[in-house]
Amino acid sequence: LTYSGAAMSLGEHTLTLTGGGTLSNRNSLKLGNASSVLNVTGPNTVSGLIALTAGTLDIDEDSSISGGIVQGGSAAIDVATEKTLTYSGAAMSLGEHTLTLTGGGTLSNTNALTLGETSSVLNLAGPNTVSGPIELNAGTLGIDEDSVVSGAIVQGGSASVDVAEGKTLT
Repeated sequence: LTYSGAAMSLGEHTLTLTGGGTLSNRNSLKLGNASSVLNVTGPNTVSGLIALTAGTLDIDEDSSISGGIVQGGSAAIDVATEKTLTYSGAAMSLGEHTLTLTGGGTLSNTNALTLGETSSVLNLAGPNTVSGPIELNAGTLGIDEDSVVSGAIVQGGSASVDVAEGKTLT
């Protein structure tokens, strides 16, 4: 499906993408409310921009996003256990926000997740895996559960890694 209309704001609603095909959105899908959810329940691809300013990107099957994800506020990506979200869009800067990864699945990012502000937080709140690079220029990489980072962590400035008591970052 190619959608070329105006940017689509999910508001406080859930948009479910099913069927296994590609959503090619020419303008952004905006998750701008804490209740906004883009739920991907099939092995789908989103090839357009996602504005993640609040809410949750909920991935229930192996899926891919080839368009950019622009984080403009604190939000979450929930990848189901034993599932993978492949993100091949541009590097994702967290800005001064928190990105929380939950669900127990894998985020396979081609380009860096960049923490560049002292208030930037990448929080692995589930037993997640990040298989792509993380640029830790400032801020905090928080580990709440046993987690794996198999991509490179490149430290470019003063930052911290906070591993919860009794948990392991591999």
